[in-house]
Amino acid sequence: MLIVMQIPVADARPFFPQSDTVRLPKPSWPIPATDEHFVRRFGPVRMRPQGGLGLRYWNDEIYYCPAVNAIKIPNLDQIRTDLNNVNGKACAFRRLFSDGSAVVRIQLGVDVKINRLNGGIEGDELIHLATNFLELHTKVMLLDSDPVTLPLQLQRKNISKLFYQATTPVENIDAYNAEQVGVVGELPMVLMQYAPSEIRSLPNDVTEVGLPGTQYLPVSYMKVYNRGRSTGVWLLQSPKRQRKMSRMVRICLMRLHAEEKVLRRILELLVLKKIKYQPRTAHGDVLEDYLNKTFRYLDRKELSGINQGSIVRILNAYEQGMPPGVIQNLRVALDGARRQISNKLEWYVNQPIPEPHVIYYIDESTNTIIKGDSIQEGGKQVNNTTITFGDGVNFTGDINTGTLIKDSYNRAGEAESEGLVRALQNLTVQVKTLCERQQSPEEQQAIARKLDTLVREAASGNPDKNILKVTADGLKEAAGAVADIAGPVLKAVGAVLTIFGL
Repeated sequence: MLIVMQIPVADARPFFPQSDTVRLPKPSWPIPATDEHFVRRFGPVRMRPQGGLGLRYWNDEIYYCPAVNAIKIPNLDQIRTDLNNVNGKACAFRRLFSDGSAVVRIQLGVDVKINRLNGGIEGDELIHLATNFLELHTKVMLLDSDPVTLPLQLQRKNISKLFYQATTPVENIDAYNAEQVGVVGELPMVLMQYAPSEIRSLPNDVTEVGLPGTQYLPVSYMKVYNRGRSTGVWLLQSPKRQRKMSRMVRICLMRLHAEEKVLRRILELLVLKKIKYQPRTAHGDVLEDYLNKTFRYLDRKELSGINQGSIVRILNAYEQGMPPGVIQNLRVALDGARRQISNKLEWYVNQPIPEPHVIYYIDESTNTIIKGDSIQEGGKQVNNTTITFGDGVNFTGDINTGTLIKDSYNRAGEAESEGLVRALQNLTVQVKTLCERQQSPEEQQAIARKLDTLVREAASGNPDKNILKVTADGLKEAAGAVADIAGPVLKAVGAVLTIFGL
């Protein structure tokens, strides 16, 4: 079995004026010079032995830099999984890909030896194995400090920092601030590619993905919850007679995931005015070209014989997309752009609303697999769980909402002053209660996203006061509909705005 984690990195530097940020010109992605161009700490550019999906589509799949020296996995072969039918692990690859524009991907693959004589592993064991992979201890070899050792799931910020350091002039490598320099690590995905004899059964309630045109290659999707974050896991069966097609589906899945995550980040940076679009300028034209190309890729129904429309629908339904209410902000941010970009923007933002879905996680006290409880409220299915954050504060409700709230609380702790930390964390606790009083996951998530935006901006070090005011007004409006808790929420919002003179 091959297990791969992909961590996309959004690199917005091409969309800034040249005077604001600098990216080294080499390697000249997407067609670099092999063994001549290199990325600092990663290594020389190499050609992928089996190629990509063809020059007609993503030719940047053909070249990569090895990441063996950038990301280390100490004692991989000695790590136990405590599963009877898992016999060992070996690193398959560590790679860096770049399209020369905004989409950078770091991929780490591990070969897992499954005992097929006993019929392979079952659904619960598969979830244990996925969680074990997320917990894989790795070292990221930063250029300006000692290596950072953390579970793989928690390394995305360090990986994006290393990529920035490796692709910027030496004199600037200590000036890393993710959103200010425009290099941001995104939420990862995991793909488990297995032979039919390696898995006896899949977990219950996984989402099956039909891919017409690929001889009905079995593809499924689930989410695994670990360390306060749910991670999308794709399950791809790879029969011996269809290995070539399985590889193409794996490449397509991972590339679409990266395109979606990076596009969302670029649009967010536009809304937050970190990227300032200027029509008919060099960097403005580069941004338009990127958006036009990406929308065209995501709207494509078929790619190298693969029905990618089915994959895009799953990404839209289960991964965090752009909230529809942000369209007006994007229209303002992209005022003056070509009409076709405005039309595609409308199409992208108005994607299907995320559906309720099962998320699996491990109860550490009993070592058993738990699913988000399915209950009926107001005729809608809600996936409830309890998440603890801060000083023993519990949120009970939609698991995606709980994740956003917990992340907001933790991010508030990174604010510059103690007063701001206290104000933001108190606001998070009050909004937690407000979310618990909502009737549907959609309502909970909408409020939690407003909180997430406000906390991100307030803790950024250089906040945009207009964004603070707009998101604060949204929280006030939501609180006004729940009379008995409106007072504490309004007071908490006011305390944050007072710090910024609003």
